[in-house]
Amino acid sequence: MDFSEQGDVGKQLKLMPIDMMNRDKNKKLPLMQIEFIDSICLPVYEAFALISDKFGPLLERVKENRAQWLKTCWKKKRPCFNSESYLFSN
Repeated sequence: MDFSEQGDVGKQLKLMPIDMMNRDKNKKLPLMQIEFIDSICLPVYEAFALISDKFGPLLERVKENRAQWLKTCWKKKRPCFNSESYLFSN
C-alpha cells in the first residue's frame, strides 16, 4: 500500500491524513520532500560526516536527492520553499 492509498483508508475511517498521505495534496510532495531533507536528513548526515569520513558519500547522496526534488519543483513550476532560508543552501 502506498502513502496515497493509506491516506484514502484514513479518509474512509473519517481520519484526516497527513499531507504526505493525502492524495488531494500530492502536488506538494516535492516541497514536502525538500523540507524533510532540509530539516531532518541534512542535519543528521552532516553530523555523521563530522564523526567519520565514511559518511561523506551518504551526505553527498542526500544532497543529490535534494537537488533532484528541487528540479522536480522547477519543472512543474511549483513553489520549492516555504521560506527563503534554504533557497541558496546545500
